[in-house]
Amino acid sequence: RLELSRDQREALGKIMDEASPKMRDLMFRMGDARKQLDSALEGQGRDDAALRVLADTQGKLHADLLFLQLSTKQRMRKLLTDAQRAQLEDGMSGWQDARDTFKALHDRHKPK
Repeated sequence: RLELSRDQREALGKIMDEASPKMRDLMFRMGDARKQLDSALEGQGRDDAALRVLADTQGKLHADLLFLQLSTKQRMRKLLTDAQRAQLEDGMSGWQDARDTFKALHDRHKPK
């Protein structure tokens, strides 16, 4: 276990409070963009220019989500001590504790 301090848990919670709504919004927008792309593919006429715009939109949203996930992870890692980072990198117990912590924080932000 990472044995996070109370301050670390609170700081991680604040990061998740900030990132979760942004991630959720991007995922919903990706779903909507995918539906538009699917609809365009099912249409009778083929409009390559329109397909390109829709595909570019989907790609941009995916890149935005990936960047948000990576930058959030980076911010979270900065809160860990060197020993905690080493434990996280070396052992599955560290990853499991981090996953459990992140899942609990994520579950707290699920839409109702």
